[in-house]
Amino acid sequence: MPPWNAPRAKVQLKLSIQRLQLLQDKKTALTKQTRRDIADLLSKSKLETARVRCEVVIGDEITVELLELLALYSELLLARFALLENSPATEPDEGIKEAVCSLIFAAPRTEVRELQVLRDVLVHRFSRDFALSAIENRDSCVNERVAKKLAIFRPPPTLIDAYLDEIARTYGVKWRATVVVEGEVPGVLDASGEGEEDKKDDSTTTTTTTTVTSSSSAPIPPPPSYETPPSASEKPKPASPPVPPPTELDALSARFAALKKR
Repeated sequence: MPPWNAPRAKVQLKLSIQRLQLLQDKKTALTKQTRRDIADLLSKSKLETARVRCEVVIGDEITVELLELLALYSELLLARFALLENSPATEPDEGIKEAVCSLIFAAPRTEVRELQVLRDVLVHRFSRDFALSAIENRDSCVNERVAKKLAIFRPPPTLIDAYLDEIARTYGVKWRATVVVEGEVPGVLDASGEGEEDKKDDSTTTTTTTTVTSSSSAPIPPPPSYETPPSASEKPKPASPPVPPPTELDALSARFAALKKR
């Protein structure tokens, strides 16, 4: 590997910034097109295919955010190039240490060739121990957001539903995201367009009406008989209200609770 060359390192930083910005724009354009395709799939009721495409969109958006962070770190090193050039050979100055570690750690996990060349320049600039520390992320020297965006991530169903709901609203598609009962189990809209939430509302209304009717038609218990008149401090206990029968909502909640315990 050639020795440290400050002008070459500055040029490589500029090339990396330009490439990262171009890749951000490309990924963003592809994401917009994929969103339109998802809206078309939702309008054709192809929900499973739309969910798979939505996972691709979520992954691309995470990648765009990662590229933006790496571009900002490259700009930081370019703005503080004097610190990079005058740092000791063992490790960089504290003002640029996180940026150097994050770029060394993330470069091999991206498709940006210019960034990988910049990584080689930075690795050669400092000691081997520091380079290994950055590659292995010892002492959490890499930015936490960068490390999280590079981790393997599987979007949960609730997040996918939220994305699909947003896409449907954006492109005017008559579709509603799944309804989450007790924050865990989603229910999908049926063919008539009525969701589980609507059914729960109807059940709640029916239950309320039944309770009121039962209370109004309940027989009034006869007054208690006393051999002697009761004192002013003694009051008869009120009658217990009738217990309404279990509704469909109660049965559905019990099913969800049993599924969560599995």
